[in-house]
Amino acid sequence: MKPGKMVADKNGNLILDPNSSEQVLREQIEAWLKDTNARKTLLVKSIPQKGLYYSDEEPGKWIVYLAVPDREVNEPRENYKKGIAKTFSPGRMATTKGIDVSHIKYIAAVVDTWVYGLYPVMSVGTKEFPNVTPSHRLVFNLGDFCAFEEGPMKYGIYQNALRGVSMTMEEVRERRVKTSHIDKI
Repeated sequence: MKPGKMVADKNGNLILDPNSSEQVLREQIEAWLKDTNARKTLLVKSIPQKGLYYSDEEPGKWIVYLAVPDREVNEPRENYKKGIAKTFSPGRMATTKGIDVSHIKYIAAVVDTWVYGLYPVMSVGTKEFPNVTPSHRLVFNLGDFCAFEEGPMKYGIYQNALRGVSMTMEEVRERRVKTSHIDKI
């Protein structure tokens, strides 16, 4: 505030110029503090910004989809280990299982029974691969890879990984802790 723009009321509280961005910010913070459900209110009233994901779901409840990348239509599996994959298509066994893709927030590619980290799902669609059966496959466009800091997570139930498994983020964290003693060979 510039000197001379500040005025105090009879109680000594600072009164700012109503056109001041600082005053608007103070009023907004006060409204958030008084609101008992501020998170939901903020999501409902905020203006969506491109590239940001808005959800009133708790992060621990987000769905992570663990599956083996289909060799017929995906990038080399080494790309999923290195964290450089751009797309992911689950195998045909996973596609026939009937997964609800609208709730999947992250992909965990299972490579040789190991998960090296998570890819955020940016979008989902289908693509035709004329040389494979079935020719239409589900394709997830992936965001920037986030490697597990503690090293890869063991997911040794290969048959389940072929079919695809949905877990919450909390369940992935629990499995990560349970498998942290297993050394990668």
